[in-house]
Amino acid sequence: MKFRLYKIVIVALTISLVSHSVLGQQLTPQIFDLYVFKSPAMFQPETLQYFDSENIKTAKLMTSSGFNPYGKGVDSANIIRYMNLFYPNPASTGTCVIDWEDSTYYDLRKDRYSAQFNQAVDSFIKVIKFMKQARPKVKIGIFGLPFLVFYPAADVYNKDNKFDKLFQHCDFIAPEIYIVFPDKQIGGRRNITFIQHNLDIALDYAYRLNKPVIPFIWEIIPQSNQQYGGTLIPKDEYRNYARLMMHYKYNNISIKGFFLWTPSIPSPVYNKTRSHSNAILSKSLSIHARDSVLKSYYNEILEMIGKQ
Repeated sequence: MKFRLYKIVIVALTISLVSHSVLGQQLTPQIFDLYVFKSPAMFQPETLQYFDSENIKTAKLMTSSGFNPYGKGVDSANIIRYMNLFYPNPASTGTCVIDWEDSTYYDLRKDRYSAQFNQAVDSFIKVIKFMKQARPKVKIGIFGLPFLVFYPAADVYNKDNKFDKLFQHCDFIAPEIYIVFPDKQIGGRRNITFIQHNLDIALDYAYRLNKPVIPFIWEIIPQSNQQYGGTLIPKDEYRNYARLMMHYKYNNISIKGFFLWTPSIPSPVYNKTRSHSNAILSKSLSIHARDSVLKSYYNEILEMIGKQ
């Protein structure tokens, strides 16, 4: 979720490609929450009002600037400072996601018995403990775990229940299940398999550890896709893949919501508006276009969960 990267999001597929056993389950999960990472500087006032009116909840993002600002290890004082900033009331409740995408995070891909892996696990647990020390009622999870896998060779990153110890300290599990390729590039059936496989991995932890799973999704194809990176997922694919994710079950366990990743502007919109001679107006136009797009996409999900 680094802002320098476009990431992908939500899912797609036509109903005809989904088995009756998947979509034939209950139409709306009993509890299903949507979360955004919002700030007055990021969105237009009417968009912030939209989030509130639709009961889209606010989550906070704790990046490495909050717990490892100088790259020298976990800084407990800085963690407490950030938690005080995020949640001024010591009795606050809320939801906070740790986003630590540097070598420590990628060391979690290594063998579970390696020194690097275990040092990384210990570092993440330290961060969680200090956050809990500052705000014990805030729910905490880690972005991007289990790791997103598309090709079978990447399954090694998540094997052997290697995150059990780490997830026991988390309140929820927050994998990224971003769509890397649109249907027109690889076909809907391949995307269905991809989504279900990654849900199986995350929901297996939910089943064994009794932790809710709330995936990150996004309406944009990531920049790693050289052909379509930075472009919007077709809305029908977004809607149908979101539906698949909402109703998919593993051992009778389903996801409990979505983290809606929102800050980036689709490439075509950005490229068009930045050509404007007035830089301030160009930025304003980009944000307006971005906000209009995301509301249009989010309404697809809101209709499915009965909030509209």
